[in-house]
Amino acid sequence: MALSFPTLGASSNELAAPMMLRVNHKLPVAKRLSGRSVVFSLEWHRVESSHASSLKRVCDDSEGIYGALLESKTRESELVLGVAAKTPKAKGWVCAASVAAELYENALIVLPINDQQFWLLALCGGVPVPGKEIIVSVSEATLIVNDLLSAFEFECVG
Repeated sequence: MALSFPTLGASSNELAAPMMLRVNHKLPVAKRLSGRSVVFSLEWHRVESSHASSLKRVCDDSEGIYGALLESKTRESELVLGVAAKTPKAKGWVCAASVAAELYENALIVLPINDQQFWLLALCGGVPVPGKEIIVSVSEATLIVNDLLSAFEFECVG
């Protein structure tokens, strides 16, 4: 059985241009995995509906163009939108959090991005917790994981 995951924008073979550091927004990190551009560390926002005006407002707030919309598996009508902030060429990227959300309902995932950084994702009800899909150092990951585990029950991955 093949799984289908949301991509950012319409499918495309476009790769992202090099990202520049911007103030007040965390930038996504894209990596090539199995021939696809996979994006980590989106800005997640709760949205009222899937209407275009609601989604556009969130994208405007994050100064992004493309996003991945996910619906909670446990809370009826809860929607979150992950936006690739300050990244106009995110079209066609696969959203790593959406892949994880297909596999786990309540999970705390910590995976290495490189020697110095880790991807941390907290899922609750099958959707990312806003502010908890981030790229962090080992020490930051330890603090955040300990705080989250003391407050919530998660399946730990990574």
